[in-house]
Amino acid sequence: NLWGLLPVLGGWGDAMKVMTATQRRDDGVSLHGGADEHSMMLYLAPRLVDPAFRRAPDISGATYDQSFAVAQQPNWPGYIGAPRHAPARQRRARQTNLV
Repeated sequence: NLWGLLPVLGGWGDAMKVMTATQRRDDGVSLHGGADEHSMMLYLAPRLVDPAFRRAPDISGATYDQSFAVAQQPNWPGYIGAPRHAPARQRRARQTNLV
């Protein structure tokens, strides 16, 4: 479980500071590919992010165990969180924290 190390790893978690309570709930315990990670990738290498992330359904759990269980389900799409909540506002927050 590296969740507690996210702030140490280049500012991961910073985009979550500007998310609404509803967005944070949707993102849940985002272990891979959620709003924060998409925000970072949209800032660092936007051409590598499939625009379909804006329509991706929320796939997450409210706890680490629930999110881990989601990843074990058949047809898991490969991410945990709510990537659709990584709009320009979070990208600007990311940029400010990286510079």
